[in-house]
Amino acid sequence: MEKLSLIRKIDDLVKVAQRLPAKKVVVAGADYPTELESIALAIEKKIIKTAILVGNPEKILHFSRQLNIRISSKEYEVIATNGEEETAKRSVMAIKEGRGEILLKGYISSPLLTAAVLDKNSGLRTGRIISQVTLAEIPEQGINRIILLTDSGVNNVYNYEKMVQMVENAVEVAHLVLSIKEPRVAVLSANEKIMKTLESTLIADVLTKSQWKNTVLYGPLSYDLAIDPDSAKTKKMEDHHKYACEFQAHFL
Repeated sequence: MEKLSLIRKIDDLVKVAQRLPAKKVVVAGADYPTELESIALAIEKKIIKTAILVGNPEKILHFSRQLNIRISSKEYEVIATNGEEETAKRSVMAIKEGRGEILLKGYISSPLLTAAVLDKNSGLRTGRIISQVTLAEIPEQGINRIILLTDSGVNNVYNYEKMVQMVENAVEVAHLVLSIKEPRVAVLSANEKIMKTLESTLIADVLTKSQWKNTVLYGPLSYDLAIDPDSAKTKKMEDHHKYACEFQAHFL
């Protein structure tokens, strides 16, 4: 098995990002101190090339002065909007026009921004499912590494077709961002055994038996079996899940 990624802490991501080409970012809802401070730091570290700040211009100016951020410099552009709905639409439009490469959610309602992104006429639909990838640092002894979760916030209805696309999206993140050549994906369920009355175990079984390129997928697995090799021994499930004893998933 491939060794675990060297990225074991969230701080390590900064080094990874600095090795990649700096990006042009559009910040939807940049009129808040946390967002402005984060963008300024990313520009300083050469992670972001330019930032389009979308939001209330008075607030952006006020907080940037408060934080000593020179938004008049060449790295910044401000798109003035009146309200979150306009902020969402103008941010998405900036991406569609090619003025930015990454849409970053700032201080704005998630449903409003999601609606603008998914709008059939003016949104950013590509034909693929949109799914969220969350990165979590688990410092506990015996684990002590980064775990990625998908999908923890966008999709609430799952079937085989959707989960295939979610896995493909997650694997793309693993390949391009984390440089994991063969990511290990655990399909979680409330039970580790195949049960006809528990659909998630049936979907996990079909996914496991499918053909995956440069990916190792296994399930159904409980959370503890997916990330901690000692759990299978503790739960006395070595015979049922021999593979789980050394699986240590990158993705859940």
